[in-house]
Amino acid sequence: LKTGFYKKNSKSIKAIDLSKINNKTIEYSVKYLKAIVNRDNKNYENYFSLVGEIPTIKNWQFSGVFENLNKSGLDKIYEPELYAKNDKSFNANSNGMVSWYIPHRNFTKEPYQFYTNHSEYGYGVNYAQTFIKAKNKKRVQLRFGNSSAFKVWLNDVLIYENSKDVGTDIDAYKVNVTLSKGTNRLLIKNAESNGVAYLIARISDEKGNPISDIEY
Repeated sequence: LKTGFYKKNSKSIKAIDLSKINNKTIEYSVKYLKAIVNRDNKNYENYFSLVGEIPTIKNWQFSGVFENLNKSGLDKIYEPELYAKNDKSFNANSNGMVSWYIPHRNFTKEPYQFYTNHSEYGYGVNYAQTFIKAKNKKRVQLRFGNSSAFKVWLNDVLIYENSKDVGTDIDAYKVNVTLSKGTNRLLIKNAESNGVAYLIARISDEKGNPISDIEY
């Protein structure tokens, strides 16, 4: 909503009956709008209650910022693509040495994950990784939104690439994958060049329903 929230459109959003929405993408999008209305009214308890019901991945590790000169960073291989542990530092050239780190817990409640600690360094390449634990081999659907061009790997295999520098929201991209039994590494690379860097991701079945027997 480019004009912000005011009494009329806030009332319209509050009046939407989520129980009548069959499409999970639309349901979660409207639920997020309802949450934002509560946040705008400084009702943070209801805000966090609503965003907590949106089943996106919220447990991430971040690394960055790496250079994205002339939008070349998407195809440049940086060390976080090759190394998943947080026991070493990576050379980010003009931005110094960086490593994998866990964001502050206040940020892990949000459906949209912003690289807040990276903003002071300007535009560049950001990485996010999480580890998905599956009790058995399982076919699932990964759903993404991102602020810019990005790549996604599952267990070090590139499964999706979007080279367009556009901002998207929940479930904008979908790809069917197979989780291996045990721990699976999910890695997202964001090559931001003109805005605030963020990602949103979740795992579902093909109808958008959340998967219950996996952990992050």
